[in-house]
Amino acid sequence: MPKQPLTRHQRGIVKRYYANHGTIKLQKLQELVSELYLASGKKADQLWKRAETHLASVKCDPPIPDTLVRKVIDARDTEGLARLLGEIDARA
Repeated sequence: MPKQPLTRHQRGIVKRYYANHGTIKLQKLQELVSELYLASGKKADQLWKRAETHLASVKCDPPIPDTLVRKVIDARDTEGLARLLGEIDARA
């Protein structure tokens, strides 16, 4: 079945999504911090993996050093993650 081209309305939706992609990722990370405060065990492990994935895709200028991100993820420091997100938000 051949693909149908997107309508003008659908193209607008896709364009706005990608224009706000960084903001969407940052918001997801902020929600993850809230969930991490409450989670434990396997659920916390899954959430930390998601946080690591989302952090890898967030862009800011100047970029956050990978060593700092790795340090927060390895230590599973929820407060450190919240501070890191504050830095990213200020730079974005």
